[in-house]
Amino acid sequence: FGKPDERTYNINVNGTKNMLQVAKTHHVKRFVYASTVHAIPERETGKPIHEVDYFDPDAVHGYYAKTKAMATQLVMEAAKEGMDAVVVHPSGIIGPYDYLNSHTTRLFRRLVDKKLPGMVSGGYDFVDVRDVADGVIRAALKGNAGEAYILSGGYYPIRDIVNMAARMTGRKQFNITVPRFLAKIAAPFVEWSSKVTGTPPIFTSYSLYTLNSFGKFSNEKARKALGYTTRPIRETVRDTLEFMKKSEQFSTSFVFQNGAAKTQTVAR
Repeated sequence: FGKPDERTYNINVNGTKNMLQVAKTHHVKRFVYASTVHAIPERETGKPIHEVDYFDPDAVHGYYAKTKAMATQLVMEAAKEGMDAVVVHPSGIIGPYDYLNSHTTRLFRRLVDKKLPGMVSGGYDFVDVRDVADGVIRAALKGNAGEAYILSGGYYPIRDIVNMAARMTGRKQFNITVPRFLAKIAAPFVEWSSKVTGTPPIFTSYSLYTLNSFGKFSNEKARKALGYTTRPIRETVRDTLEFMKKSEQFSTSFVFQNGAAKTQTVAR
């Protein structure tokens, strides 16, 4: 999934090489690398995925994941050579303050604007961006050199998250999902249409693969070693919708249902 491209390689691999060299040259006290759970090999369905200490690009799927595995291994090797380096692996990041139009933000926008035609099956491990930021700080302060920490939240079917947003905004919920095989057939056409219209696709072949990879990640190590905590997914969804509404990211208006709206919480 995802063709090899020079830009991705230069950012993820060469960019990490450059940062490691700069950190070494200037005697940086601690180097914290934001990897991804995609750099960790998948396990059998239903079994939680834990941290590993070696990252093989041939053991993961998708060019992005492969380049992140390469980069993460560079950091681990630097740690073995004496650098005080720590790795964190965020899972699927969602939450407020998204100005770059991530996949979940696009889903919420289409939902509220009544332009979401259907919902695909599958799910993933999602985590609030504010909890990830807190985890990164904790890794910098409390992490052990040469160690990696998964910063995950919890596994949720994507339909449950979208329906949660639908209940909060008074929009139609999705009781039926598009079968995986039909979505896979449609994916190339969705991606082609996206290129023609210049708009982000509602889903891609890789996002479908990810949602059906049964990614469940254990954050037990981060909880015990770093004091890492996560907030309820409902709070994340509510705060995301509230941020999007305040920043005028919807083309239609809505009123939060059943007291869903509250003052947006700040990062802990």
